[in-house]
Amino acid sequence: MQTGPDDVFRLRQSPNTCPGGYSLHLYCKYENPDHTFSEFPHEYEDGATYAQAAGHAKKDGWLIHRNGLATCPKCAARLRRGEKPANPA
Repeated sequence: MQTGPDDVFRLRQSPNTCPGGYSLHLYCKYENPDHTFSEFPHEYEDGATYAQAAGHAKKDGWLIHRNGLATCPKCAARLRRGEKPANPA
């Protein structure tokens, strides 16, 4: 490739940024007659990082566990009321 006096390597005057984001797709770890599997995933795509997306999900009532599993708001409410799953892990 030949270069001449008009071939200058320089930054554009208004460069485009590379947008970033984080998409979180949550499935409930419980089987519950209050919900069907087909209503999942619940998607959170409004965060730039995992922490932001998870924060939005937590505000909606999701429990996100350290092992990568999640509990939906309906099941989380049952757990808060003291209900125990029929087959605890």
